[in-house]
Amino acid sequence: MKKSLSEMTLEEMWKLFPIILSEHKSCWREWYNKEEKRIATFIGMKNIKIYHIGSTAINNIWAKPIVDILLEIPNDISMSVIKEMLLNNGYICMHEEKNRKSFNRGYTNEGFAEKVFHLHLHYYGDNDELFFRDYMNENFVLAKKYEKLKLSLWKEFKYNRDAYTNAKEALETAVEDETTTPMTFKELIEKLENKGKSLVSVVELKEVINEYETFNSELYTKVTFDGYVQAIDDGKKLLENGTTKEITDQIEAIHVKKQALVPNSDLLEDIIQDAMKVDSKNYTIDSYNKLQAAINDAQTAVENTTRDQYDVHATNITNAKTALVNITALKDMMNKVNKLDESSYTKESYQVVADMMKDTEQVIIDGNVQEVKEATTNLRQAIDKLELSGTKAWKEYVQNLKLKDSADYTVESYKEYKQAYDNLVGMNEDLSLVEFNKVKFVYEEALEALIYKTADYSKVQEILNKIPEDLSAFDAKKVEALNKIIATIDYNKKINEQKVVDQYAQNLQKALDDVLKSFNQTNKPSEDKPSIDSDVLGEEVDTTKKPTVQPKPNQPTNIKNVNGVKTGDDVMIAPYAILAMCAIGVYMTLRKRKQG
Repeated sequence: MKKSLSEMTLEEMWKLFPIILSEHKSCWREWYNKEEKRIATFIGMKNIKIYHIGSTAINNIWAKPIVDILLEIPNDISMSVIKEMLLNNGYICMHEEKNRKSFNRGYTNEGFAEKVFHLHLHYYGDNDELFFRDYMNENFVLAKKYEKLKLSLWKEFKYNRDAYTNAKEALETAVEDETTTPMTFKELIEKLENKGKSLVSVVELKEVINEYETFNSELYTKVTFDGYVQAIDDGKKLLENGTTKEITDQIEAIHVKKQALVPNSDLLEDIIQDAMKVDSKNYTIDSYNKLQAAINDAQTAVENTTRDQYDVHATNITNAKTALVNITALKDMMNKVNKLDESSYTKESYQVVADMMKDTEQVIIDGNVQEVKEATTNLRQAIDKLELSGTKAWKEYVQNLKLKDSADYTVESYKEYKQAYDNLVGMNEDLSLVEFNKVKFVYEEALEALIYKTADYSKVQEILNKIPEDLSAFDAKKVEALNKIIATIDYNKKINEQKVVDQYAQNLQKALDDVLKSFNQTNKPSEDKPSIDSDVLGEEVDTTKKPTVQPKPNQPTNIKNVNGVKTGDDVMIAPYAILAMCAIGVYMTLRKRKQG
C-alpha cells in the first residue's frame, strides 16, 4: 500500500515531485485564467484580488510547469475562513504563518497531476511577487540571466526542492527591493554565479577535514597533532560563511600542519596498521604506491632491524601518508560528468568537458596536489559552462512553421517578420537553448507585429457602380433593403477578413438583383433623369454622374446615391410623343421627295 502524502518523508516527497523545468508554454496563462474564475466563484467575495505570479507569468523563460497564484484578501477577513474554502475545493495547505498561508493543488500519490497550482494567501499590500514578475517582463536580458541561473540549479537540485528555492531566493528578494536597478540586479547575478564557484573550495575544505578522521592522535607527538587539530577547527568555522580566499588559505594551512606531524616511533607497528587502513581509491596511484612502499619497508624493519631504526620508518610512513594526493573531489566531478546526457548540451560546450575528462586521466595517476586542484577546478568550470542544447526544441518549433504570404501584409511589417523568420529557421543546429529562446522571442514579436493589408473591395465597388442613378421606378421596399445592405458595409476590414467583404458583395448583388427585378412601368422616371429601357435589367447602367452624398471615411468615392427614392412625376409625356411622331413623318416625306 502506498504512503499518503502526509506520511512521506521530505526526501520521499522530493523524489516524487522533483524539480522539472519546461520551455514557456502559452497554456499556463489559460490554466491561470480558468483557475482564477474558479477561485473567484467559490470564494464569492468581490473585494479579493487574484494575480498570476511566478516564472510561468514571466514571458519566454523556462519555468516549473506549476502556476503560482497570489490571492490577496482584506485585513478584516479571517484567513481561516478562506483556508476552509480552499480546502473544500481541492487545495492542500502546505505552510502556515501568521499572515501568510501556502496551498497546492495537483499533488497526488502518483506524482504531479496534469495541472498543478501553488496558491499564496496574503493580506492586502503583501504583494512583492508582483514587482518581481513585472521587473522580469520589463527586462528581457535580465530575465534570460535569471532563466540561465534556474537551469543551472535545476540539474544540481532536481531532488532537493528546498535547496533549489533557497539558491534563487536572494535573487527574487533583490528584485522586490524597490531600490534595485537593472545594473544592481546584474551585479547580484554575477555575485551569485561567483558564489557558485566558491562551492568547489568548500568541497575541498570538507575533503581535507574528512581526511583528518583517518589520523590517530596517539601515533603522533602531542604538539604536532594539536597544531593539526587547530587548523582543522579553524577550517570548520569557514564552512558556513568563509570567503573563497579564506577557504583556499585554510586548506593550505591544513596541508602544512598535516605534513608537519611527527610520529611516535615507539608505536611503529601501530603506525603501520593505521597506514594500511588508507583507501587507495581516494588518492592518486603514485602517491598511494609510495605509501605502500614505505609500509612494506617498515614491515621488513620490524622483523629484521633493531628498534633504533624504527624512527626512520615511522617518519617515512608518516611523510608518505601526509603526502597522499586526495582525488575525491576530482572523482566526484568525473562521476558527475559520466551521469550527464551528452545530447542535452551543445556539442561545442560538451566537447570542452570531454577534453577536460581526458586530461584528468593522467592526473589521477601521478598528479600532485596543485595539479589535482587545477584539474578539479577546470572540470567544474567546464561543467558550469555547459549550455543546454536548443536543437530539439528548435527542430520541433520550426517543423510546422510556415512562412506567411507577403501579399497579405504591409511591406514594412513583413520585412521585419521575414528577417526574424530567416534568422530562426537558419540557425545552426548546434545551438544553445538560450540562443534559441532569444531568436524565437524576436520572431514571435515580429509575428505579432505583422499588419494586414486592407481587404479587396473591388467586387463591392463593381456592384455599387451598377446601381442606377434614379431608382424611382423600382419597388420602394426593395430599394430600402438595398440601402440597408450598403449601410452595413465596413470599409476598414483587413485582408484576413476578405470572406466578410466577399459576403458584403454577395449580399449587395442579391439586393440589387431584387431591386432591378422590381422595375415598374407605371412608375416612370422624371424627364431630367435617364429612363430605363426594358432590357436594362442585369446590364450595367451609365454611372458617370457624380454622387450627391459624401462618402464615409475609407469608403469608395464613387458610390451612387440610392437614398432618395422617387415615386413618380406630374409631368405628362404624351405631347412630346406626338411631336416626335410628327417629326418622323416630316422626315419620311422629305426623304421620298429626294428619292423622286
